[in-house]
Amino acid sequence: MTTITASSTVGVFLNPATYTNPVVIDPGITISASGQALAAGADFWTIENQGEITGRNGYGIYLGGGGDVTNAASASIAGGFTGIVFHGASGALYNSGTIAGTNNTGAYFKYGGTLTNEAGGTISAASYGVLGNNNAVTVD
Repeated sequence: MTTITASSTVGVFLNPATYTNPVVIDPGITISASGQALAAGADFWTIENQGEITGRNGYGIYLGGGGDVTNAASASIAGGFTGIVFHGASGALYNSGTIAGTNNTGAYFKYGGTLTNEAGGTISAASYGVLGNNNAVTVD
């Protein structure tokens, strides 16, 4: 098992100079941070999560440029605030695993997008399981 833990606000910051798109988090990999566990700026990212991503006091995943995220059946994405945020552009989320936002929202789509929650997939939160901020989110 490989664990990436950061006491800083971001565990892994995705940028094209360091990481190749798409990003795959393999089974047995854990990314944990006090703020955002996995974050990206204005670039569009494709992420396939088969591990565990936890932002203890912030977001599990924060995508500043939107993106496509697949969360496998055995995988989890959790945030102390919100599980996953598609912030700067629309996003597509395919969930078969677990997504949780402890204090706010499970999946937040600022500019809309699509959500496919497969049988057995769970999205939970204190306030909203899924939130589209004045933009349509198509749920399948």
